Amino acid sequence: MPATTLKPIEGRLRSACSECGAEFYVGLSIAMRCGINTGHGTCPNPNCQTFLHIEILEGDAAWTEPFREYLKRTGRLIPVEDGDVAE
Repeated sequence: MPATTLKPIEGRLRSACSECGAEFYVGLSIAMRCGINTGHGTCPNPNCQTFLHIEILEGDAAWTEPFREYLKRTGRLIPVEDGDVAE
């Protein structure tokens, strides 16, 4: 994840898009507040709009990766006959 220059805000995580570097804040979902370290969202940069997988790092930061890469990394991407993949 690119370094972020955002100032800490209580209840929000600082993050940056892994694709374009746009900085943004992540609000904690109910699942994250219950200890499940996973979430998703879309990059706020109108020229990027990558759908992101989000994980909490230590402190007040969050790590992002394209959701498709998360599915590949976790083995949840299912190949189909035409060479593309189904999610």
